[in-house]
Amino acid sequence: MNHAPTVGEIVRGFKARCTHAVNKIRQTPGTPVWQRNYYEHIIRNEADYNRIAEYVANNPQRWMEDSLHPDNPMVEVAGRSPSHNTPISGNRDE
Repeated sequence: MNHAPTVGEIVRGFKARCTHAVNKIRQTPGTPVWQRNYYEHIIRNEADYNRIAEYVANNPQRWMEDSLHPDNPMVEVAGRSPSHNTPISGNRDE
């Protein structure tokens, strides 16, 4: 029986296709490209939308300062982010 795909199935398919394309261009088959999960949030009003749109637009510019960036000196050698205190290795998925 056919069913409409879930959001998770759509995201998984998108990430898998993008991963394949990126690794083909980079010539790095099987290399992880994505963080393991994504953040779900129901946008309830225009102010919420504007806040999220600003975050999406500006977030790539802040990547070098992110505590999870591998070249950021704030990332401890032990593989944990001091500000998040969560493991940072193995958190990527296709």
